[in-house]
Amino acid sequence: RRVRVGMAWGAIDLVCILVTVSMLVLETIPNLSEYFENPFEDGTWHKVAVYMIDVVVNLFFTIDLIIRFATYTDRNKYFIARPLNILDMLAVLPFYVEIIVFFTASGSPPPQFLALKVCRL
Repeated sequence: RRVRVGMAWGAIDLVCILVTVSMLVLETIPNLSEYFENPFEDGTWHKVAVYMIDVVVNLFFTIDLIIRFATYTDRNKYFIARPLNILDMLAVLPFYVEIIVFFTASGSPPPQFLALKVCRL
Protein backbone atom coordinates (compact mmCIF):
# COMPACT_ATOMS: atom_id res chain seq x y z
CA ARG A 1 0.00 0.00 0.00
CA ARG A 2 2.78 2.45 0.87
CA VAL A 3 4.48 1.69 -2.42
CA ARG A 4 1.36 2.70 -4.35
CA VAL A 5 1.04 5.94 -2.40
CA GLY A 6 4.71 6.69 -2.98
CA MET A 7 4.43 5.97 -6.68
CA ALA A 8 1.32 8.16 -6.97
CA TRP A 9 3.05 10.97 -5.07
CA GLY A 10 6.07 10.67 -7.36
CA ALA A 11 3.83 10.78 -10.43
CA ILE A 12 2.05 13.90 -9.16
CA ASP A 13 5.44 15.43 -8.39
CA LEU A 14 6.61 14.75 -11.95
CA VAL A 15 3.43 16.26 -13.42
CA CYS A 16 3.86 19.36 -11.26
CA ILE A 17 7.46 19.74 -12.42
CA LEU A 18 6.38 19.43 -16.06
CA VAL A 19 3.60 21.98 -15.53
CA THR A 20 6.04 24.39 -13.88
CA VAL A 21 8.57 24.08 -16.71
CA SER A 22 5.83 24.47 -19.32
CA MET A 23 4.43 27.56 -17.64
CA LEU A 24 7.88 29.10 -17.35
CA VAL A 25 8.51 28.55 -21.05
CA LEU A 26 5.07 29.87 -22.02
CA GLU A 27 5.61 32.95 -19.88
CA THR A 28 8.60 33.94 -21.99
CA ILE A 29 6.62 33.89 -25.27
CA PRO A 30 5.58 37.51 -26.01
CA ASN A 31 2.08 36.63 -27.30
CA LEU A 32 1.30 34.55 -24.22
CA SER A 33 3.06 36.58 -21.51
CA GLU A 34 -0.06 38.67 -20.92
CA TYR A 35 -1.78 35.62 -19.39
CA PHE A 36 0.82 35.60 -16.62
CA GLU A 37 0.52 39.27 -15.65
CA ASN A 38 -1.89 40.68 -13.07
CA PRO A 39 -4.30 37.75 -12.89
CA PHE A 40 -7.06 39.63 -11.09
CA GLU A 41 -6.75 42.99 -12.84
CA ASP A 42 -9.37 42.52 -15.53
CA GLY A 43 -10.93 39.31 -14.25
CA THR A 44 -10.53 37.22 -17.40
CA TRP A 45 -10.87 33.55 -16.65
CA HIS A 46 -7.73 32.71 -18.66
CA LYS A 47 -5.48 34.71 -16.35
CA VAL A 48 -7.20 33.44 -13.22
CA ALA A 49 -6.95 29.82 -14.44
CA VAL A 50 -3.23 30.16 -15.15
CA TYR A 51 -2.68 31.73 -11.75
CA MET A 52 -4.68 29.02 -9.97
CA ILE A 53 -2.65 26.30 -11.70
CA ASP A 54 0.48 28.04 -10.44
CA VAL A 55 -0.96 28.23 -6.92
CA VAL A 56 -1.91 24.53 -6.85
CA VAL A 57 1.49 23.42 -8.13
CA ASN A 58 3.36 25.58 -5.64
CA LEU A 59 1.17 24.44 -2.78
CA PHE A 60 1.94 20.84 -3.71
CA PHE A 61 5.68 21.58 -3.67
CA THR A 62 5.34 23.38 -0.34
CA ILE A 63 3.36 20.51 1.22
CA ASP A 64 5.93 18.06 -0.14
CA LEU A 65 8.74 20.04 1.48
CA ILE A 66 6.88 20.31 4.80
CA ILE A 67 6.12 16.56 4.84
CA ARG A 68 9.75 15.71 4.10
CA PHE A 69 10.90 18.07 6.86
CA ALA A 70 8.38 16.70 9.36
CA THR A 71 9.33 13.09 8.66
CA TYR A 72 13.08 13.65 8.48
CA THR A 73 14.67 11.80 11.38
CA ASP A 74 17.52 14.20 12.13
CA ARG A 75 15.98 17.46 10.90
CA ASN A 76 17.69 19.73 13.36
CA LYS A 77 21.16 18.90 12.10
CA TYR A 78 21.03 17.96 8.49
CA PHE A 79 17.77 18.72 6.68
CA ILE A 80 18.55 22.34 5.89
CA ALA A 81 22.20 21.58 5.10
CA ARG A 82 21.45 19.01 2.39
CA PRO A 83 21.93 20.50 -1.10
CA LEU A 84 18.74 19.05 -2.60
CA ASN A 85 16.65 20.36 0.29
CA ILE A 86 18.20 23.81 -0.16
CA LEU A 87 17.31 23.68 -3.86
CA ASP A 88 13.75 22.65 -3.03
CA MET A 89 13.41 25.56 -0.61
CA LEU A 90 14.76 27.92 -3.27
CA ALA A 91 12.29 26.44 -5.75
CA VAL A 92 9.23 27.46 -3.74
CA LEU A 93 10.64 30.79 -2.58
CA PRO A 94 9.90 32.73 -5.81
CA PHE A 95 6.20 31.95 -5.52
CA TYR A 96 5.97 33.45 -2.05
CA VAL A 97 8.16 36.40 -2.98
CA GLU A 98 5.84 37.03 -5.93
CA ILE A 99 2.80 36.98 -3.63
CA ILE A 100 4.47 39.49 -1.29
CA VAL A 101 5.37 41.74 -4.24
CA PHE A 102 1.86 41.41 -5.66
CA PHE A 103 0.17 42.52 -2.44
CA THR A 104 2.67 45.17 -1.36
CA ALA A 105 3.73 46.78 -4.66
CA SER A 106 1.93 47.87 -7.79
CA GLY A 107 0.73 44.36 -8.49
CA SER A 108 3.28 43.26 -11.04
CA PRO A 109 6.85 42.25 -10.30
CA PRO A 110 9.70 43.74 -12.34
CA PRO A 111 10.93 41.92 -15.46
CA GLN A 112 14.09 40.83 -13.63
CA PHE A 113 11.87 38.69 -11.43
CA LEU A 114 11.81 36.05 -14.17
CA ALA A 115 15.41 35.17 -13.23
CA LEU A 116 14.22 34.27 -9.73
CA LYS A 117 11.50 32.06 -11.18
CA VAL A 118 14.14 30.01 -13.00
CA CYS A 119 15.14 28.76 -9.55
CA ARG A 120 12.01 26.61 -9.64
CA LEU A 121 13.64 24.36 -12.19
